[in-house]
Amino acid sequence: MEEEFTRLAAKRTVGLATSVIHGKTTVAEVDRPFYITSCEIKEWGNEGLKRMVNALRAMPLGVTAYSSR
Repeated sequence: MEEEFTRLAAKRTVGLATSVIHGKTTVAEVDRPFYITSCEIKEWGNEGLKRMVNALRAMPLGVTAYSSR
């Protein structure tokens, strides 16, 4: 039951963060009903952008196999 709650919480936070990033909702609309501070939401967005940049920098395994030939 606790794992199920954790997954629901994670899905909720991802959904909120993506809707703010895409501009569908504003930070002010999200923070009050969900009891989340605007700093937390902005932090999620910054952390997500950092992870996306790191993922683009990483070389996929398939690319190394072709480059070694």
